Amino acid sequence: MLGRYITGFNSGFGYYLFALLVGAALCGGYVLLGATWLILKTEGALQKKALGWARWGLLWVALGVALVSLATPLASQTVFARWFDFPRTLALMLLPLATLAAGVFVWLATGRMKRGAPEPDWTPFAAAVAIFALAFAGLAYSLFPYVVMDRMTIWEAASHPSSLKVILAGVVIVLPFLRVPRQGALGAVRIRGARSESEPRLPAQPSFSGASVTSTRRFAARPCSVELLAIGCSSPPPAVKMRCSLTPLLIRY
Repeated sequence: MLGRYITGFNSGFGYYLFALLVGAALCGGYVLLGATWLILKTEGALQKKALGWARWGLLWVALGVALVSLATPLASQTVFARWFDFPRTLALMLLPLATLAAGVFVWLATGRMKRGAPEPDWTPFAAAVAIFALAFAGLAYSLFPYVVMDRMTIWEAASHPSSLKVILAGVVIVLPFLRVPRQGALGAVRIRGARSESEPRLPAQPSFSGASVTSTRRFAARPCSVELLAIGCSSPPPAVKMRCSLTPLLIRY
């Protein structure tokens, strides 16, 4: 989609091939972000694999950035004038230079980490995020305000102001109802997690013939606290007791 958008949705084999390559490069960008995140969060064998994935994804990102950087000014005289109107646009060259520097840094940092040299784990991920941020900043500068290159601006494509006001009112009304329950659920999960960590662990339960205890979980329910003993065995017993502060319960298979 990005490749089609840059070329103004023109038809032809070359345009479709370009869009396919840009799409593959974008997938490589996702690989780069995911791999550098694994480098940050893991260690050992998985981190070593992630280092290889990051370098592989970086090659695709480099291909995609190069294709988009070359094709965008060639596809539009407006973009060409924005980037190459020297010396007025000389400061804009900092964007591609900074993108190139971030890519080189990811390559060198992952290479050092593969060799076992000391390197902060967070630096490849930070540099990968910088690549995306800089690339999209340059793309936004090139294309704004066009929705379709040199044909339609965002103002021309937007709905009538009265329709936009109705949409805005709907968003203002509905969005809080979507956010509040979600935040409440997350808060409840955090509170329950804190309570479970503060509660003492249950003592080990003795096993019996034909059964082995696999896990013990505590379920907090008002007005009583219930302890459930989960049992895994090849020939389960006829009943598992649940101990409750009010009345004993019996669950039959």
